[in-house]
Amino acid sequence: MNPEHGKPGHRCDIAVGAPLDSKPAEVKTVQQPATTNPGAPVTPLLPASTTPAAPVTAGMNPEHGKPGHRCDIAVGAPLPKQ
Repeated sequence: MNPEHGKPGHRCDIAVGAPLDSKPAEVKTVQQPATTNPGAPVTPLLPASTTPAAPVTAGMNPEHGKPGHRCDIAVGAPLPKQ
């Protein structure tokens, strides 16, 4: 029998628990709804980090969107003195 995903001997082309000498499952095509940019790659959304960002002290470049942020300098890097 086909073991669970990740176990030794598992075959992804057949169902878990199916005999290992089974033929691969028939692949069915699903029509996706039209998008505004059909050739664009799909980027998966990642969950937000649960780790709080390190505090940025005075003279350091704050996070994107925060007052005083400069996109040409890394977040947390020292800001040039003016």
